[in-house]
Amino acid sequence: MSYLLSTQHSSHLWISDHGTTENLAIQNLQQLFCSNNTCLTCTVCTQIKEKTHPSISWLEPTNLYSLEQIDQVIDSVQFILSTNEKRFIIFTKAEELTPACCNRLLKTVEEPHHGYYFIFLTNQPDQILATLRSRCLTQSFTSQTYTHAYESIIQHLVSLSYTNPTTFMKLIDKYEIKERATKEIIDLTIEVLYTTLIQSLAKLKN
Repeated sequence: MSYLLSTQHSSHLWISDHGTTENLAIQNLQQLFCSNNTCLTCTVCTQIKEKTHPSISWLEPTNLYSLEQIDQVIDSVQFILSTNEKRFIIFTKAEELTPACCNRLLKTVEEPHHGYYFIFLTNQPDQILATLRSRCLTQSFTSQTYTHAYESIIQHLVSLSYTNPTTFMKLIDKYEIKERATKEIIDLTIEVLYTTLIQSLAKLKN
């Protein structure tokens, strides 16, 4: 895997489905912090994978991010770090940042103390305030895998065989799908169908 995390920029916006962006963040942070050539088995690699590394803070909203969460982040990045020290603050599901949260973050994201980095992970960048997006180095990624929370639902949607409506509705109820998740499922379904179509066309050409 190529290294995607530029430490020349303090703020990053990564766009893809949630599973892909989180996996990429973990893999890149392992490359950055591991002293054994990203061995994947040392304490550092394990801590990063399990989201327990002391230099990496993973934030996730219960519904929407709160101003209290943002204030805690701002307080945590006020300390001066040593020359080679690095700290990362990762916002998973960054589309759940309210405009008020984005505005509260602006100054901190724009002018952080040396060694602090912010990574915003999202599948809906248009939901993030434009002024915050403009301060980030933005990268979009193709989904690495369709193994994620909604895989079973997507398999039903793309299947060419008959799907029992009752079975499908039970699946929807099981995952307690909300409005924002619906867009993610639709986007991922379109991506699966598009990938399948491209692969089928390639086979026909061969």
